[in-house]
Amino acid sequence: MKKCFILAWLLLPTTWLLTGCTDNIETTAPEEKTTGLEPIQMECSKVQQTPFAKQSNKFANKFFATAAKEVEGTNTNLCISPISMQYILSIYANGLADEQAQKVVDFLDMGTLDQVNESSRQLLALFNEDDEYVKVAMVNGLWQQANSKEIIPSFAEKIQTYYLADTKETNFKDPQAAKSMINGWVADKTDGRITDAHLKVGDYTFTQNAWVNATSFDAKWTYPFNALHTKKDSFTNIDGTVSEVDMMEANVGMAFDYSNEDVYIMELPYGKGYYTMMLGIPRKAEKLDSICANTDWWAVHEQAHLAQLELYMPRFSISTDLTTIFKNEENSATGILSKLGLDESVAYADMVKATKPARQMWGLSQTAIIEVEENGTKAVTSTSGNEGMYISPYVPRRIDKPFFFAIRENTTGTILFMGKVVHL
Repeated sequence: MKKCFILAWLLLPTTWLLTGCTDNIETTAPEEKTTGLEPIQMECSKVQQTPFAKQSNKFANKFFATAAKEVEGTNTNLCISPISMQYILSIYANGLADEQAQKVVDFLDMGTLDQVNESSRQLLALFNEDDEYVKVAMVNGLWQQANSKEIIPSFAEKIQTYYLADTKETNFKDPQAAKSMINGWVADKTDGRITDAHLKVGDYTFTQNAWVNATSFDAKWTYPFNALHTKKDSFTNIDGTVSEVDMMEANVGMAFDYSNEDVYIMELPYGKGYYTMMLGIPRKAEKLDSICANTDWWAVHEQAHLAQLELYMPRFSISTDLTTIFKNEENSATGILSKLGLDESVAYADMVKATKPARQMWGLSQTAIIEVEENGTKAVTSTSGNEGMYISPYVPRRIDKPFFFAIRENTTGTILFMGKVVHL
């Protein structure tokens, strides 16, 4: 089963939170099962990309490149959620004066704020449609200072309308109580996987607004791995050392496969095919960051061919907190936004449409957890694709050196998560 959880949160007066990333690899033995090993019947085999997703994915590459640069030359693995960060920036824009809000929209390259808001609402509705194999939830929570005369009501109304935010009152003058309330919400929305929004008790006594985006992704492989076939094998890390890993094995009956002189990229389906994991294996590990940051995911998909894969892939788990990557920043929000390329006049702007008197955003955090495992299921030997399509015989693919990944929703082409694994 593939499980991903992302948390991003912002605080207004003095805090807004971005994506931080710590590297924390864990390996957990899967639950062994002997049933449910058959492949899932696919319904969606054609990927589409909306104009909104096209721009979102450009931002995804920019975000990845910025985060990767901060850990360049280290053994740090990385997992981020570009769409979650995009939502945080979009919510931020709704609190700014019109001219500054448009600068945020221009930075995202997405037309007007009204268009961003409406497209965000439509995407949220899509993500929250569960099926029996893939469960995706993206939820927003907004907390406001109880009985405050500084709150501008229209800000919360807009966030509720377009970002479907749970809106609650709390008392930021009692930081411990506020922290407990927000952490409880986070734990509930991520099924207990994330229990701390990293609020610093005592720092937010002047806070009027805080909002959190929590995203979870829990999916079954279309062609599951069999835990009984997992064996110890070697993985060559980015620094040249070799680690022993649990190497999973599967015969993937229908995948997309792409290669050029620099990289192999494959697409592995989840559930009925509405979501995909894309995996990239650079021929030269030192080129991983630049290849991932410059990959046109849509162009790769258009050039890929249907294939059956004999896949060997390490089981892994990563926990990422971007505040540990963008460290030593007096203001985590403005420091990160400036590095992403957002104009400093916007990064330091007052949110005139959120509170009166207006306050800046200064704390930004994101926590992501991703787990890739067998799900205790058995790989099948072969499966055909759509009627009339020819799929080549099984092609061997072994992931035993640094690689990057992305998870995509296929009816829009939106990338939900990106990351890299360079050390196990």
